[in-house]
Amino acid sequence: AQAPVVPDSEGGEVRDLFVVARVDKQRAYVNEQILYTFFLYYAVRVSNLNYTPPKFEGFWVEKLQEGEKQYHKIVNGRRYLVVEVSTALFPTTSGTLTIEPSILRLMEITERSFSFFDRGVERMLRSRAVDVEVLPLPTAGRPADFDGAVGEDLELGAKLDRSEVPEGEPITMTIS
Repeated sequence: AQAPVVPDSEGGEVRDLFVVARVDKQRAYVNEQILYTFFLYYAVRVSNLNYTPPKFEGFWVEKLQEGEKQYHKIVNGRRYLVVEVSTALFPTTSGTLTIEPSILRLMEITERSFSFFDRGVERMLRSRAVDVEVLPLPTAGRPADFDGAVGEDLELGAKLDRSEVPEGEPITMTIS
């Protein structure tokens, strides 16, 4: 038999586990990095975690090398294990952009779920949507040849690990 699906939303009644989605800034310029973080808080045993991030429409998305963390945190006197997943977002257009909810499906292991046939309760947790106000880049003082790159002293360099190599041998090119 299939386990029942019990919906749970951000801030819902089920406090054994819950999810939250946050951005590090509510207002940014076009192409400015915004850090989107999805948090799972749980104080019960869980398994089969299946995270579905939002589509991030209107953003260029970059996975972070250290995008997932785990730690313990006390919330309202209760100890939770927290799983944190972060993603770097870069808005590609101005206006109010909405980041749709993230969805997490998991199995909550209950005391009755130690038998082979009862695996626990399947839960679907959904974060709230997050709005970000994206401002266009300022036009005052903009050089005539400005092409959208933002930053100071941008440099691109490349080097090879050696200048001579026998045919068919690999070389390493480092771009910085």
